[in-house]
Amino acid sequence: MLKFDGDLLVDPSEYHYIVGALQYVTITHFDIMYSVNQLCQHMQAPTSTHWTSTNRVLHYLKHIVDFGLHCKSSIVALHAFCDVDWASKPVNLMIDVLPVAMTSILVSV
Repeated sequence: MLKFDGDLLVDPSEYHYIVGALQYVTITHFDIMYSVNQLCQHMQAPTSTHWTSTNRVLHYLKHIVDFGLHCKSSIVALHAFCDVDWASKPVNLMIDVLPVAMTSILVSV
């Protein structure tokens, strides 16, 4: 994908919006990182070729939405406890921190 392939988009705001949203999608879909990176490099002057590439990424995401690990659970509430005063005193990792970390419990109703 070259910088000047295709015609400049008349209104690039939709391109900016979609590519910006795709940046957040890369947090969970590592397989599109390179493509989104390439699209982001053309934010200042997107062309019709870049828009076509954006649509291809969206088409790909549409077809992989059912892939992955699906977890079902009957957990209703997650309760966690934390020692908020941990930074004000010296800590012995094995005695002080681990029991506090172990008090984080998962409660199902």
